[in-house]
Amino acid sequence: MYQPVSEPIDAYVVYKRGASHPILRAFRWGRHRFDITSTNLVYPEREGETLFLCYAVNSGKNQFQLRLNTNRSLWTLEAIDVEG
Repeated sequence: MYQPVSEPIDAYVVYKRGASHPILRAFRWGRHRFDITSTNLVYPEREGETLFLCYAVNSGKNQFQLRLNTNRSLWTLEAIDVEG
């Protein structure tokens, strides 16, 4: 079950020519780094004039929902589902 977080993070991304969105490789939340093992879904979402890209990703058995504010280039960890 996902638990809401809504905290800023540092993201490690690749901007690949021809890709429809940045490719998320890893992110740092607090002192922890999470390497992305799979990207399950990426979809756009609008709030007024702001376009967000929403990511559903896995890091091992852990699942995360992240959001990129494309106007400000800010990443947010929205929710986590940590196995354990």
